[in-house]
Amino acid sequence: MKKINDNAYVVNLPSSMGIFSTFNVADLHEFHDDESIYPNDNSTSSSSEVEGTDVEQKVEAIKKELE
Repeated sequence: MKKINDNAYVVNLPSSMGIFSTFNVADLHEFHDDESIYPNDNSTSSSSEVEGTDVEQKVEAIKKELE
C-alpha cells in the first residue's frame, strides 16, 4: 500500500480484478463477513430460485426510482 495523501492510497491488487487500485479512504469500509452491505438488495436465494438475477432486480429498482 502506498499513501498518496491523507485521504488517498494505492493498494496492490491483481490486474485481473479489473478495478482501479487508487482509493479514497472515505470510500473504504471495514469488512464484516456476517453483515450484508446492502441488506435489502441481496438475495439469499440462488438466481435460479428467483425471478431474474440480483443485477436485473437492481436495474429494475433504479428504473422505478427514475420514473
